[in-house]
Amino acid sequence: LQNYFMKNNFERETETCHKFLFDEGHMDVVWHMAESFARAGGFDSIRVDIFVKEGSDPRIAVINEISLSSGAGYAWHWEYFSKLWVEGYAVRNEMRRQGKTPPILNTDKSIAK
Repeated sequence: LQNYFMKNNFERETETCHKFLFDEGHMDVVWHMAESFARAGGFDSIRVDIFVKEGSDPRIAVINEISLSSGAGYAWHWEYFSKLWVEGYAVRNEMRRQGKTPPILNTDKSIAK
């Protein structure tokens, strides 16, 4: 976790508030939980909020809530958000009907290990 600032030619400043997430092994557990949940539910994209506690065993992490969107207002795009989301599925289904193979995201190669 690094924060970069314009001053002094992008001086690197270590962010320490969330450093424990990596140092204590919480991030490995969180990635595993989120990806496992998404795979089990068949979600190609989902937000999974997970509670962790500093100084605790990372294996006690729990899923708090899930969401198909970030909850941001998306300004004037909000009314089209659901249409855009469904469009991706409709396009893939149409490709399959035409005998084509739709593109897929290979999370095994896209997630930092």
